[in-house]
Formats: sequence, structure tokens, C-alpha cells
Amino acid sequence: MHIGILTYHEGLNHGAYLQAFATMRVLQGMGHEVEIINYKNKTHRYMEDIRPWLKYRRPVRFSDRIKKQVAFTRDHKSLSLSPYTTDPDVVKKRHYDVVVVGSDVVWNYKIFGYDDLYFGGANADRIISYAPSFGWVNAEDQIPPEVTEGMRRYDAMSVRDENTQEIVKNLMGLEAQMVLDPTLIYDFEEDARASQRLPKPYLLVYAYTATSATVATVRKYAEERGLETIATGYRQDWCKRNLMGVGPLEWLTMFNKAHSVVTSTFHGMVFALLNQKQFYYIANSKARNRVISLLNTCGIVQTLNTAEDGTLIWFDPDYDEVMPRLKTAAEASRTWLLKNLAG
Repeated sequence: MHIGILTYHEGLNHGAYLQAFATMRVLQGMGHEVEIINYKNKTHRYMEDIRPWLKYRRPVRFSDRIKKQVAFTRDHKSLSLSPYTTDPDVVKKRHYDVVVVGSDVVWNYKIFGYDDLYFGGANADRIISYAPSFGWVNAEDQIPPEVTEGMRRYDAMSVRDENTQEIVKNLMGLEAQMVLDPTLIYDFEEDARASQRLPKPYLLVYAYTATSATVATVRKYAEERGLETIATGYRQDWCKRNLMGVGPLEWLTMFNKAHSVVTSTFHGMVFALLNQKQFYYIANSKARNRVISLLNTCGIVQTLNTAEDGTLIWFDPDYDEVMPRLKTAAEASRTWLLKNLAG
């Protein structure tokens, strides 16, 4: 089958790239002709590609972004992409046997505005969702009617977190299947790019911001264990080294080789878990719904519902318990995808 993937893949975000890459590879592994629909609406393009340049005040920020763009451009060559467009009508002229919407927070209409394409508007014989999320839109929120109308156009629906599952149930009366993020159902071992710039041992920091209290705690942890602090993705001036020119495929290696991890993102936690690391998580309300569902799937006790943003939480998972749970959930997720491609 000719399959199009409609997701957020093109920004300078390691997790976004890797979830799209994983979905592509899984579908290709099932024998399909696959391309990622290379589309951003105009608001999305402005917020990701233009606005950051207008906000920077320090020269180092410009340098960081240029380095990231070079690294991401290299790794984007590994994606099968349709021609780039910001025009939804151009996308709708392109026909697919199946369009897979997801994963990522593609149903969070609060980020880039409501976009019909993500709510059943693509041109395909069959439209299904795989692991999308409403992000920080909550089940208690007033959902716009066009979202409900768009959801009814799906032929099959799966979701990534319990909050999104509840929203779908409220809107549709449907118990959508909860599946794992694509990064948890694909083995990246052969895709990871080697890195020649990593010391041993080191603490990897992949987080948006950190309070002074967090910095003090993490520094003490690193010093007591003789760990060099390395930040990637987002500059942390308190870290010994900042490696900004790291693409997603080298980023995989950085997680694999790290002694331990500090993160505030969903995919930062995903790859800490996949690589069986001890880690600090910095509470982040925008990722809370997805992170809670992930930890619940892993059987890890957590208190994130009551944690304020910026709270530093230590995790030392029992991976003898976690990994079998993830394996079982991954098998169920792949089975759902295989079954629902054909209907």
C-alpha cells in the first residue's frame, strides 16, 4: 500500500524527528511504500522557523540554531518525504491508500490552530491515527465542535495517553486503543550515528530550563560520581559542555552512552527508559499527560499529578520489571497498527 504519515516531523526537535522516523521504518518493515507528508501550516512554519530568530538576543543562540539546523538537515536525508508545502490544498491533491496521523501532539489545536488535515481531512481511502495526543488540552476543556466533526472521519483510532483516550471517549463514545509512542516499537540500534566527542563518564542534560535548586542538586550528583555534565538540544550555561550541533541519530548514541540523564521532555524520558538509565525528571505540565501514561505503562509509581512545574524528581526504575512491560505493550501496539492499516 501507498501510505502517507501526517505528523510533526520537521522542527528542530529530536523526539519529533525520531517518532516520525520510527513510524516510517515500522511501516516500511511491513512491506509498504511510505512517505512522510512534508507539510506545515503557515502558523506552524512561523512559530518553528521564523519566530525563534526574532526572539534571540545572545549571539550564541544564533550559533546554536545554525549548528542544530546543519545536523538536522543531514539526518532529514534519511526520511522519505513528499514535496514540502504549507498549503493544505496541495496536500489534499495527493492521494494515498492510507494516511496515518500521528504520533506527537498533532491533535493539540492550541499550538498551531485547528488544522483540518489532522482531523480527517487528508485524501485517502482510509485514515487512521497512531499514537496522537491532545497534549496539554485536557478532558475537562471545552473542545471546539470542528474537532469533534473531524474525529468522526477516522476509520480507526489509537491514542498515546490516557488523557487523549478520555477526550476521544467524551467526544465519540469510543474507547480508543492506547498504544506506545513509535519510538518504543522500533529498534534504533542500526540507525544510531556514532559520536566521537563524548567523554566517559558523563551526565546527559536534555531539558528546556532548570531552576537554581535543580542546578545545585544535579551538580552535586555529578560531582560526587565524577561525571562531566553535557547539555544537548537546549543550552544550559551551567553545564561543562553544550553540544548543540547534534542531530537526532547522534542524539540516540548520547543517551546510550550516558551514565545517567536529566530531562524535562517526554522523549527524553522515553530514551532514558529505553537505555535503562537512572534519571532526573523536571516536571513539565505541557508533557504531564503523556509522561504519566508512559510511567503507568511501565508500572513506575509517580506523583506528577501534584508536582509543580520545575520540580526535580529522581527515578531509579527496576528495569527487570519495566522492560517486559514495554515489550508486551510494543507487541500489542504493532499488532494494532498492522490490523488497522487494512481495516
